[in-house]
Amino acid sequence: DIRNLDEETIALIKNETLIRINQDPDYRAPIRLQAIKICFEDKPVYFRVLSDNEYAIGLFNTTDDDGVVALFFAELGITPESGYGFEITDAFTGENLGEYDEFFLRELEARSCGVYTARLVKK
Repeated sequence: DIRNLDEETIALIKNETLIRINQDPDYRAPIRLQAIKICFEDKPVYFRVLSDNEYAIGLFNTTDDDGVVALFFAELGITPESGYGFEITDAFTGENLGEYDEFFLRELEARSCGVYTARLVKK
C-alpha cells in the first residue's frame, strides 16, 4: 500500500535521476559487461547509453558478503591512452564522485547496488 511506505522508499520513488534514467527518451537497452568474470562472477555491471551524451552505470553485489564491484573502461573501448574518462555522479545521493580515467570501483554491501550517471570528459 503506497500510503504506508517508509521515507527511504518514498525518496527512491521520487528520485529525479532514477526517473530520468528509467524514462530516457532514447530507451536504449543496457548492456551487461563481462570483464574479469572470474573475480566478479556474482557482481554484474550494467552500462546504458542515455540521451544528451550521458550514461547510466549499475553496479550490483549479488553475494552474501560485502565486496568490490568494478567497471573497467577498456571494456567500453576507452583506454587511458585515449585521453578520455568519465565524470561520475551517484544517482541516489546526487554526489559528484569525480573523474576516473581507467576504472570505477565501489565497495558495496552484500545484496546491494549502486546506480550512477556518467559524462565522458577529456583528460
